[in-house]
Amino acid sequence: MNADAIQRRMDTAAPGDAKRCRLLGLGLVLGATLLCLVPRAHAQANECLVAFRGLSGAEKGGKVVCRDCDTCDRDGVKDNKCTFQFDICLNQGDASCTATTLKTVKAKGKGLTGPLPLPVDSACHTFTATVPLKKNGRKKGTTTITAQAVSSTKPTRHDIDKLILLCNPQPATCASTTPTTTTLPPCGNGVIDPGEQCDPAASSSGCPSGQGCNTQCQCVQVSCDPIVPGEPIANTYQLSGVVGPKLCTARATTNQFGACATDADCGGRTGTCLQTPWVTADGIAFPFPLGITTTFTVGAADVPPTCEHAACLGCGNPNAPCAGTPGCAGNPQCVTTTCCDQPSFIVPNFLLPGLGLCVRVDQVACGVGVVNSSNPQTGDNEVVKMADTSDPGPDCTYGTGDDPAAKPCDTSAGGAGSDPKGKVVRTIGNGTPDANGIQYRFGVRILATSWTDNQGCPPGATFDADESLITQLVLNAELSTAGATAGFTDLNGDGCALAGAGFTGAGPVTIAPPSVQPVPYAGGISQAAAAGVALSGSGPLNDLGFVAIVPNGAPTIVTPPQSCTCTPAPGCPE
Repeated sequence: MNADAIQRRMDTAAPGDAKRCRLLGLGLVLGATLLCLVPRAHAQANECLVAFRGLSGAEKGGKVVCRDCDTCDRDGVKDNKCTFQFDICLNQGDASCTATTLKTVKAKGKGLTGPLPLPVDSACHTFTATVPLKKNGRKKGTTTITAQAVSSTKPTRHDIDKLILLCNPQPATCASTTPTTTTLPPCGNGVIDPGEQCDPAASSSGCPSGQGCNTQCQCVQVSCDPIVPGEPIANTYQLSGVVGPKLCTARATTNQFGACATDADCGGRTGTCLQTPWVTADGIAFPFPLGITTTFTVGAADVPPTCEHAACLGCGNPNAPCAGTPGCAGNPQCVTTTCCDQPSFIVPNFLLPGLGLCVRVDQVACGVGVVNSSNPQTGDNEVVKMADTSDPGPDCTYGTGDDPAAKPCDTSAGGAGSDPKGKVVRTIGNGTPDANGIQYRFGVRILATSWTDNQGCPPGATFDADESLITQLVLNAELSTAGATAGFTDLNGDGCALAGAGFTGAGPVTIAPPSVQPVPYAGGISQAAAAGVALSGSGPLNDLGFVAIVPNGAPTIVTPPQSCTCTPAPGCPE
């Protein structure tokens, strides 16, 4: 029997094969053992790709029975239907099953509501399923929920789980009945419910020192997983941009930053459903090019339970003449003429569609950040930036003696929007641990230049002296896989927070999971977002807000490892 035939035999082995295995001759003991055990082990190896959580005893599917208005009925009223609430969890590896990179995930069933289509990630997503009674509430009702995940690895791994939800009539009033089955609130609702030791969404997980809350709401010892499986944490890494899902932009009238297939999913405004990576600057939205790379160095590994490894993004010489913008030499319209000669954050030139403008991005200073590989995740790395256009004076502090006189809150020549001064307050975290996976947060100072190029913006195009500069901005971009928020707010009480476009009149804006995703512990694609403000001091946008969403492939090792040090210089407005 050849290898393919043996594999087909093993893949189709039935429970009855166990009896036949015991009858095989002594010479086939090893083959019989494989025939009996491999199918079961193969199934166990796939069982973590998709699971149901929040319905006791039905993690891998099965039947759950409830009665209208019992505690398992989430709406809590007698209304001739049962409403079940549960999580569908993807790629949650455990001791018996290694997580992997997923290719497709699906969930379907009558009465199922939740984040559909499911994002391809390694997280838990909350759903409800409504099961109506039949015959005007006199007969039971049932529905089947199917969840499926398929890996992108070879050999392909499949996991399909089916959940049967059965709703029975309530023979008595709600107050006098006893539930026919026990259901637990979904893990991750922010409350430590009965049967849970902790909850990852709670502001205090409830776990003792050195432990974290896993996806089953149980306290376990925290470990620091490698950033690249099998490699030491202290290393130099590179992230490379990849094509990601379509997401609604900041200009969407509905479903902002949510998954979309067409502009209709974003409220119908033209151009608001874009394939990631993309960036928006108020009223302008355009795709980022592929080929974005981020190189970072972790000099030393942190220890559990924090596992927050400091990262450095090298720059070389930040005072080198900027080779990409020779037309800035002696040009007073330019913000700077210097940038890094060995940048770690590289964005290929790209053409703004419809405008005919060439855009380049240059790193102008070294960058810092963290990579948190705690398992379960204990970090808290959302980035929040709130800005005020009012000038706080040289000390960058409102309410002190050096504050200048207030300017008109407009974009006139003497208005607050016509100077680049102001204040940006940056905070990290939202008080709850981030989603499980390897989270990263990198801050880097970049120079964005747009101009009309005589050659039409070919690869490697530069802004030359005989070409027209349109705009140049220095941006503090901070990409985070945990989430990002930015907006304008009145920090000094003068009634003027914004003089310009802002986030097209909206804001603050927040990009949160599933629009951002960490690297799965076993490796795979991540998605990071940056949200920030730029006090440009010039029209047409003046004070503006920007959002960028960048999907990255699995991190890879850079050899030989690089040394990197960076001490960011404090500044104002940020």
